[in-house]
Amino acid sequence: MKIAHVLSVAKKTGGGERVAVDLANQAAEAGHDVWLVVGWSVDAAQQQDEFHPRVRVDFISGHASVIRRYLSAVTWMMKHRKELAELDILHCHLTFGSVFGVLTTAMRWLTKCHRPTVVETYHTVGMPISRWKRWVHSRLSRTRDGIILMAEDDYWRRFRKESRLLTTLIPNGTQLFDRNTIDSHAVATFRNELGFSDKTRCVVGTVGMLRPSRQPLLFVPIFKALADELGDDVEFVMAGDGPEMGRLQTCIAEHGLTEQIKLPGLVLSPETAMCVIDLYITVNVEEATGVAAMQAASLGVPVIAIQFQDGYQASADDWIWSSTSLDDVSGRAIQLLQSAEERRSLGLRQQEHVRSHHSINSMVAAYYRFYQQAMKRRDLTVSQSSSITEE
Repeated sequence: MKIAHVLSVAKKTGGGERVAVDLANQAAEAGHDVWLVVGWSVDAAQQQDEFHPRVRVDFISGHASVIRRYLSAVTWMMKHRKELAELDILHCHLTFGSVFGVLTTAMRWLTKCHRPTVVETYHTVGMPISRWKRWVHSRLSRTRDGIILMAEDDYWRRFRKESRLLTTLIPNGTQLFDRNTIDSHAVATFRNELGFSDKTRCVVGTVGMLRPSRQPLLFVPIFKALADELGDDVEFVMAGDGPEMGRLQTCIAEHGLTEQIKLPGLVLSPETAMCVIDLYITVNVEEATGVAAMQAASLGVPVIAIQFQDGYQASADDWIWSSTSLDDVSGRAIQLLQSAEERRSLGLRQQEHVRSHHSINSMVAAYYRFYQQAMKRRDLTVSQSSSITEE
């Protein structure tokens, strides 16, 4: 099978980016012909360097201007239109990939070419984005041959029910970590560099891009409640970088937590940061969580979450407890921080769950099944259109 994955950048720390690269690498390992089409490069330190040697990687643009980057996609597409027409699957990720998918569909119509089958993974389900952006995303999705959702919320659940598109739900999977293979010296060095107090008994933290959609400022009042309750026994780390860094620093200062919340910035080895954390806090959309949280759980770090889906009530079946109430999240965190045994037990249960249900192999198998369905449905649509034209 010939597969191309399209995304804006291939950063090490992005969840959607990580999924795209994992899918590409696994497809290449399985013997497929794989092409990773990346909008533009980033600093070498941030760039993914774990591409399978059989994955062809092309960067479309070197321009800093967003408009010029998207214009470059048009000219690049025209230059490579024959190669694109030979693909079986064009798999779009994130905003740049979505726009690229629209352009590909238009080119397919203009050239009367029936290939490639265009599918998209929508990585922003449940994130707090504006209604008009979500509406635009859903309209763009209707030009695809198939849509994969990594989670569901009320809006996208209705979309799946009402749309005639081929859609499916495939939870994210990822390469999981093994604590036994992690350099303990690197972990100790990282902990020392953070400058934790000698009185620190527990570290609460999170790892991820500081993007508006992730609302990193929500973590600060939770950390404030923990600091008020536990004092010098607890400190915090928020590893990652992004456009919200400035606002986050201001919010931390306003809460009087500048000394207790460590902001190391971009961490290129997230497993090192996760190994210094005793309780990991993430964000969930219903039962779905991010790639970093799954990786933390794979290390046995207990995880709880801020719930982004209004009205959602955690159930006993949820592998990660969550709440829309920051006070409730704070209360649950305090309960866990006061019991090392409860943290250990939760961490082991979550570790077993993530290894059983969120491995990269289970995710890849689900994607392959969907590719086959999308191609068959596309072939059927083309065949029906041809019959109508002949009549």
